[in-house]
Amino acid sequence: MKKVIFSAAALICGAVMFAQSNNSKVDQVGSGNDSEVSQTGMTNISDVDQWGDSNVSDVMQDGVANNSDVDSLGDENETFISQIGSSNYAEVHQGYGTGAGENDGNEATVAQDGVSNWGYIDQYGDSEGSDDNASTMRQEGNSNYAYNAQVGDNNISGVYQNGFYNDAYVSQVGDTNVSNVWQTIGDNSSVVRQDGDNNQVLNDQMGFFNKSDVDQYGNRNAAEVIQYSDNSESNVDQDGDDNDAYTFQFGSLHLSNVTQEGDLNDSDVFQDGVDHLSNVMQVGDENESYVGQYGNTHISNVAQTGNSNVSSVMQND
Repeated sequence: MKKVIFSAAALICGAVMFAQSNNSKVDQVGSGNDSEVSQTGMTNISDVDQWGDSNVSDVMQDGVANNSDVDSLGDENETFISQIGSSNYAEVHQGYGTGAGENDGNEATVAQDGVSNWGYIDQYGDSEGSDDNASTMRQEGNSNYAYNAQVGDNNISGVYQNGFYNDAYVSQVGDTNVSNVWQTIGDNSSVVRQDGDNNQVLNDQMGFFNKSDVDQYGNRNAAEVIQYSDNSESNVDQDGDDNDAYTFQFGSLHLSNVTQEGDLNDSDVFQDGVDHLSNVMQVGDENESYVGQYGNTHISNVAQTGNSNVSSVMQND
């Protein structure tokens, strides 16, 4: 009877030790800061640092070996992190590396459900501080990677990943830029760089091994890249103001390159089928280009230099 009692006590003791293997640390300096941490599972780690006033942080971890690091430096910044699964990693820096009070009103959300997802958000100041930026990351699946850096004011970024081994990188420098990246299934890669004001990017990837790279330097540029395909690649480079570029890829093995240097240029590329190549170069102002490729293995090269040129290319089997 004593052996039975001893064994039961050992099990209870082991269960208590097992449940206490999570680690949480909260440091708050300032007034009116609010931090909530909920940990369920084992070997989860949460580290929250709030320096300033009226910052809010909410961390929920449910699983095994999840890791969360939140740094808020400034006033009225909000961070929400949810981690369900195992070995997920989330890190948020708001006003990191600059003086307190210079980076205010930023919002960051990271939601991870799966295994070994990695989400990183930087909202930090330029010479005048960075305020009122919003960044959202939602990762479902395994081994997805997302990074977003915001320097400026009123920038918005969303990264939504559902699948495995998807990779998204977003950099926003300036004010009132908008970027949304959607990645579904696996091994897709998206890069967005915005340097200026009021630029917009939408990248929607569904399939395997798609690649998208959008670079915007200037103001009020718009780029939309839709890839419902496999092994397709799109590159958009906009340098100037008020340029529009739209690329749609359906099927597989497509390559589209669009370069716009100047203002008010417009490019539309549609690729449907297998193994198309399209190159569009616009240097000047108010140029228009349309390329439609349907079927298999078509090649199109468009070069517009000057102003107010119009080109239309249609390729079918």
